[in-house]
Amino acid sequence: MKKRKKILSSISLLLMTTNLVAHSVTPAFATELPSSKNSQKEESLDKDTIQDFSESAEVESTIPSTEEEDLDIPVVEEDMEQPVQEEDQDFSNPTPEVDEETDNKVEEELIEIPIIEETDEDEIIESKETEEEIEGSEELSEEIPEKVEQTEEVEEIIPEEFQGLEEYNQSEIYDLAMQIMEDDLQSKSGRSLMMRSFSTGMPHVDSFFESIVPLAIEDSIQSGVLPSITIAQGALESAWGLSGLTKSANNLFGIKSSNDWNGKVHNIITQEYMPAKYDSKGNIIAKAYWYNVVAGFRMYNNWLESVNDHGKFFTSTEWRKNNYKHVIGEKDYRKAAQALLDSGYATDPGYANKLIAIIDNYGLYKYDEVPVLTSKYHVQKKGWLSKSGSSLTLGNAEEGLRVEDLRLNFPQNNDIGIQFSSHIQKTGWTSWVGEGNTAGNTGKSLRMEAIKMKLSGEAAKNYDIFYRVYSDTVGWSGWAKNGNAAGTEAYARGIESIEIKIAWKGDNPVTVSDSAFKVFTEPHVNYRTHLQYDGWITTVKDGALSGTTGKGRRLEALEVYLSSTPYAGSIQYQTHVQKYGWMDKVSNGATSGTNGEAKRVEAIKLNLTDVMAQEYDIYYRTHIQTYGWTGWAKNGQPSGSEGLGRRMEAMQIKLVKKGKQAPGSTANSFYK
Repeated sequence: MKKRKKILSSISLLLMTTNLVAHSVTPAFATELPSSKNSQKEESLDKDTIQDFSESAEVESTIPSTEEEDLDIPVVEEDMEQPVQEEDQDFSNPTPEVDEETDNKVEEELIEIPIIEETDEDEIIESKETEEEIEGSEELSEEIPEKVEQTEEVEEIIPEEFQGLEEYNQSEIYDLAMQIMEDDLQSKSGRSLMMRSFSTGMPHVDSFFESIVPLAIEDSIQSGVLPSITIAQGALESAWGLSGLTKSANNLFGIKSSNDWNGKVHNIITQEYMPAKYDSKGNIIAKAYWYNVVAGFRMYNNWLESVNDHGKFFTSTEWRKNNYKHVIGEKDYRKAAQALLDSGYATDPGYANKLIAIIDNYGLYKYDEVPVLTSKYHVQKKGWLSKSGSSLTLGNAEEGLRVEDLRLNFPQNNDIGIQFSSHIQKTGWTSWVGEGNTAGNTGKSLRMEAIKMKLSGEAAKNYDIFYRVYSDTVGWSGWAKNGNAAGTEAYARGIESIEIKIAWKGDNPVTVSDSAFKVFTEPHVNYRTHLQYDGWITTVKDGALSGTTGKGRRLEALEVYLSSTPYAGSIQYQTHVQKYGWMDKVSNGATSGTNGEAKRVEAIKLNLTDVMAQEYDIYYRTHIQTYGWTGWAKNGQPSGSEGLGRRMEAMQIKLVKKGKQAPGSTANSFYK
């Protein structure tokens, strides 16, 4: 190169990482930095090019890039204040003259890229190889062409068959996650985040915490990843659960499919980041930029699977065990966050700081210290089983097997303990049982029907314990906490599952209910009728007569409802009305029939719903013109008459325990 001219620009050597397994080839780009006199013109053109890649004209910069100041990407600027020029050099032309020796243009070659299923090893090892290649190419800085043609858009590297796929822009997701955090913190201003309640602030942020916190704590026991790190990563990588990848594939952490993944794969268009490259003299030879690619991401059935796989990911291969050794088992969340960045988990240079900001702003480090409860529980036909965590489900509500006894303790914490008391069939409430002991109900085939739990020890003042039970037939109780009862008494129904949650005081991950504990009461059916001349008459219940007999007065409407129900369920009913026929079903005290139209009710049907229908039969009979009392009908059968023009004059309704005898004869319950 002639000395009369100094090349004042540098080229971007685009050595995009290729996948060693898929043998993919990525496009190469080159760029020139502007000369001092023309810097303003060329800088303007460069910005226009970044904003719109649809233009295919020659430009002075061809590197697709997001705004580097947002990404905290270091950019080296050339010193352009002292350009070297001959006296006869003409800078009036925006395009500098180039000797024939150096007038060699570098053309970028765009090749279709297939689906890339990257492994961490490939990505990080090739990155290091690329750096070594660039450092060894000192001659590149001396023979750099001054101009490169941009002939195609970056997006066109996506094969045609994948056009229209969902797009995943990690940078935008990170930005959205941080903006959501800022907005949420503003909505919580003035409150103590260290004692934050899940029921305040932006709903999706609170919902995110409620879902992921117990999963992260439980996963940390096996994975060794701090709960605060898992929670913060999930928030950042999924934009608090709002990203398309999370909604479509339950993938909270942006983990891609790899050779060791055997599950489902979700293909989307994503962006990969290529950091800036420098020569041995510190001069920039390749700008940082983003490029599009079709990639396969891991797909899960739910968030639990995503969190568990995230924990296993760091130790799933020997290479990963070594690469992430400063993440696993690290007790300082700041060091763990930096270790994630240093090990290549993310390429965003601000990744660690973002995680730390989320953890600090929400006080997530407190979850790194939540005590882990170890539970052993005895299940009918299965024997002793065990689980550990701060959020546990003991037993399976769908199996119909009783949980008969417990043994609870905090083996890793000496300053906190737990006690429980249980209500046992034929025995009633037991005394409080301390850590490591049982209620003594093993092998007796007796139902455990209710339970109480409370924390003890010096650290108990910092935490609450919440619990609820699933009872046969009754279903889930409401949530109780800190020594209050959950379950049933006198229902003769055993506990089949128990849920337990330990949380910092003030977090309140669930809502405590007054219905957590139920004592059995007999249900009642209440009803009244609208009578010709008299209107609505007094409400009666449980088989009493409503209406009249021997007076020739028609019933025109009725209302029915249940009270003191021990189980879930209600009552539904309908009437057959003169000229109208069968009316629509109504329930729980609503009016069926007519009022003020002088239309007779001729027949009725009643039925129970939900668990009440499983536990009780509803019987009823009617007194009709000409025929007198009908036989007893039940559970939706018609009682009265239809098509005979006979008025209904009175009725009786009664609840009967399932399988028990009818109140009387069931013959001739309906005439037609």
